[in-house]
Amino acid sequence: MQKVNVMRNNCLVCLTISVLCAFFGVAHLSAQDNDKSLMSQNYSLVSSTQLHEQKDAIRKKMSAMTSKDYLNMYKRLKMRKDQFQRYLVSHSENLSKTSRAEKSLSVKELPASFRVPAEYEELQAVYIAWPYNAFDSAGNFVEPFIKGYALEYEELPNGDYRPKIITIQVFEPDVEDNSPYANTWMKLADAIQQEVQVWIQIHRPQDSVIIKEFMASHNTPLYNYRFMLKESWGNAFWMRDCGPHGFYYGDNDSLAFLDASYYPGRPLDDDIPSFIANKLGYQNFKTELEIEGGNFMTDGHGTGFYSDGLFENNNDNLGHGLTPKTPIPPAQLRDTIKRVFGLKTPIELRALQCDGGTTHIDIYTKILNDNTIAVTEYPKVMQTPQFYDYANVEYNLKNKIATAIAADGKPFNIVRFPLPTSDDGRYDSITCESFNWDARGFINGLIMNNTYIFPSFSDANSGNAQLDAQAQSIYERALPGYRIIPIDSRWLTPLGGAIHCITMQIPAENPIKFVHQPLSRFVAKPQQGGFNIVASIYNHSGVAASALHWRKSTDQSFNDVASSSSDAANFSGVIPADNLKDGDIIEYYFTAAAKNGRSAKYPYIAPTRLFSFTLSTANSANNIESDENIFEITPNPTAGDAVCKFSLFHAAYIEMRLTDMLGRTVATYYQNDANAGVNSFSVNTQNLEKGIYFATLYANGLSIKTLWAAVQ
Repeated sequence: MQKVNVMRNNCLVCLTISVLCAFFGVAHLSAQDNDKSLMSQNYSLVSSTQLHEQKDAIRKKMSAMTSKDYLNMYKRLKMRKDQFQRYLVSHSENLSKTSRAEKSLSVKELPASFRVPAEYEELQAVYIAWPYNAFDSAGNFVEPFIKGYALEYEELPNGDYRPKIITIQVFEPDVEDNSPYANTWMKLADAIQQEVQVWIQIHRPQDSVIIKEFMASHNTPLYNYRFMLKESWGNAFWMRDCGPHGFYYGDNDSLAFLDASYYPGRPLDDDIPSFIANKLGYQNFKTELEIEGGNFMTDGHGTGFYSDGLFENNNDNLGHGLTPKTPIPPAQLRDTIKRVFGLKTPIELRALQCDGGTTHIDIYTKILNDNTIAVTEYPKVMQTPQFYDYANVEYNLKNKIATAIAADGKPFNIVRFPLPTSDDGRYDSITCESFNWDARGFINGLIMNNTYIFPSFSDANSGNAQLDAQAQSIYERALPGYRIIPIDSRWLTPLGGAIHCITMQIPAENPIKFVHQPLSRFVAKPQQGGFNIVASIYNHSGVAASALHWRKSTDQSFNDVASSSSDAANFSGVIPADNLKDGDIIEYYFTAAAKNGRSAKYPYIAPTRLFSFTLSTANSANNIESDENIFEITPNPTAGDAVCKFSLFHAAYIEMRLTDMLGRTVATYYQNDANAGVNSFSVNTQNLEKGIYFATLYANGLSIKTLWAAVQ
C-alpha cells in the first residue's frame, strides 16, 4: 500500500472556523484562540468541578429518558441540520465570497483503469461511527459542527434562521442502557464481527474501553474489531454517506478510496475518507462531486444506478469544508459520475420526494447479487396524488431497473418487498407529508460476504413481527446460503435512514471474485447424470485451481469435484444423483486458488455457511416449484404469438398471470391442470400495449416463478 499526502484534519478545522467566524461575525475567535480551543484536548470553559457536576446532571437526565425521548432528541437534531442546510443554500453567495481567497482542495487524477466493486463482493471490514452524546453548557443535546463547537439556530421574524456558534461542554460515546441508539449499535457491531472485522470510529482514547465494557456487560463482547481514533471528532453517524468508496486499480488489484464531497455542513465527516486513507496507507482520490453513498449502487461490472437528486446537490457553490466550488451543469455531472465510478452503463433514476428528504436510492432499491435487484412495492392504498413516490418507484422499475442488463446478458431478476406497516399493522402514513416523518422500508440493509442485515420494525413487545418474518423469508429465498439478521430500525427511519445508511463496506484486498447462481431451493432429480454446478471465478493474477465440495446434510465429510476444464476460472462440476433420493438436502461450496498464492472459499465463511438445495418430495408443502432453467417465454420480447414452457415436480393446477409495472393484472393464461414434467402453452399478445410486463406462474395458487417479458 502506498501512502500519499492528505490534508491534515486540523487544517480543515482551522479553515472551516476561519470561514465561519468571518461569515457569522465571531470576531473573538482568533487564530490563537483556534489553536488553544480546537487543537487541545481540553474543551471545557468551566472548572473541572463544574464540568463534573454538569456531567452528573446530564447523566441523571438521560437515565430517566425513554426510547421515545431519545428519538425526539435526534429528530430535533435532524431539523436543525435541515435548517442549517437551507441557510447555507440561501446565503451561499456571501459565504463563498468570504472564503474565496482560501485554497480549494486538490483533485488527484484517477487511474487510467479501475473497477468499483459491488457491495456483495468480498469484504475485509465494515466501518461504523459509534454514536456520541454532545451537550452544551445548558444541557441541550447538540450535533458537533467542528471540534469543540456546535451551531444553534435563532429563528428570525421573516422565517429565516441565524446561526450562532456554541461551545460543546460534554462529548461522550452513547453507552446508556436505555438508549435505543446505543443498543442498536451494540447489536450491529456484534452482527458484523461474526462475519468480518468491525471498524469502530471513536474520538477519545478512553472511549475504546467504555464501548468494550458496555458491550461486554450486555453479553456481546467485542472480539473481531478495530477502533479508529479520529481525534478531530465527527459530526454524525451516517457513515454510508460520508465514508470512502473502495475501488481496485492496477496490475495487482490494489485497493484505493474515492473521496466524494459530503454535505458542506458536516466538514468533520467529509474528512473521514482522508482520515482512513492516511491511517491505513491507502491511496485516496478526491472529487468535488457531491454524492452520498446512499445514492449510488453498482453491480461491479460497470453498471451503476443513482438518482437525479444529484443535480440539486451539485448546483450550488459550496463544496468540501465550506470551501467554494463551481456548480456542475447536468451534462458535466453525468459525465463526472460515469468517469469517477468507472461506469460503462450509468442509469439515472427519478429521485423520490417522500423518503425523509434524502433522494437516495438505497431507501427503496438494492442490487443483491449479479442477477437480482430488490425493489420496494408500495401498497395500493398509497397510489394517490398525495403520495408521489408510488408512481416514481414504478416508473423507475418499468423504465430503468427492469430494462437494465445484468452481467450475464439477461435482465435482472426483480424481487419485490412489501412496505413495512406502522406498529399497529396498518398503512396509515399514506401521504407524502406523513410518510416523510418515518420512511420505513426493508431494503436499506447491509450485505457483507455471506451475511445480510436488514432493517426490521418489531421486537418481542410491539410492531408487525409477522411482516418482518415475511421480509426475512423473501431475503432467504433471494439470497440462499446467506445468514439473514433483522435489526429493529424504528429509531433510525424517522431520521432518514436505516442499517445501510450507518455502515460502509471496506472491500477485501487482492480479492478472488466468485459469480454463481445457486440452484432453486427444491430441485427435481434428473433422469440421468447429476446436477451441473457452474461458477465463474476471477483474480487479477489468474485462477490456478478451483473445486466444488458437496455432501448430503446428514454426512460429516465433503466430496470433492475438481474443475473439469483446463480453465479453472470457469468452473463446471457435477454432483452425481445416483445415490440420492427425494427429501435429501445437498450442501456445497467452492474453493479457488489464485496464481499469486491467495486462496478463498465461497460462501466466504464455508463450511459454517453453505449453499443448499433439496430434492423434491410429494410430502413437502413447498414442493411445487419450477426449474430455474426451464420456465421461459419464447420469443421474448414478442410481437404476437409466444410459447410458455415450464416444468413441475408434481401435477398441479396452473395459471399464468401477466401484470404491468404497476402491479395490475392485464391478462390470465392457461388455467388448466398440468402433469409433472415439462409442459407448454401458447399465448397471444396482439391486444396488449407495448411495454414491459411480469409473467408469474402459479401452481395451486402458489407463486412459483416470475419472468420479465416485453411486448413490442
